[in-house]
Amino acid sequence: METASLPDDLETCHGTIRELAASLRKAHRQIEQLGHRLDLLLRRLYGPRSERFDPGQLLLFADGDESEPGISAPAAEPVGETSDPAPPRSVNGHGRKALPSDLPRERRVHEIPPGQQACPECGHERSPIGEEISEQLDYRPASLFVVEHVRIKVVCRHCQGHVEVASKPPQPIKKALPGPGLIAR
Repeated sequence: METASLPDDLETCHGTIRELAASLRKAHRQIEQLGHRLDLLLRRLYGPRSERFDPGQLLLFADGDESEPGISAPAAEPVGETSDPAPPRSVNGHGRKALPSDLPRERRVHEIPPGQQACPECGHERSPIGEEISEQLDYRPASLFVVEHVRIKVVCRHCQGHVEVASKPPQPIKKALPGPGLIAR
């Protein structure tokens, strides 16, 4: 801005300064609003997705005293009134979901080698007491099937000890569902 275009009158200068200050405040306010919106969008894009806040959860830690403002215990329902009971909530289990039962299954039994059947303590032969079953999803051309790896557990009936489980064959990816045919696909 050139000095020749500035007004010589003091009142006009004060008015110009007020206008410039108001437009500067407006620009700062707009920058703050846009920054806030950008933070919200980034939080939605990169923030946690599965965690949701339920205000009722804060009541779990209430000790009967109203120490936190705005948190109150739920009102007790009068005894005389009956309401429809809430449907039972399904409990989501941990771990992976079971493979579909309609897939064909191929059972492969893994037994302890005969040389390891003897009890290391007393020398008697151990007898089977159960089995551990793990499932693995595999692929043959044009079909999926489930391989059930059955590992036989044995115990010495004589000394009631030394439980052993047969080992599984080596897997392409440890503790994973896909079998070698599915990985190769």
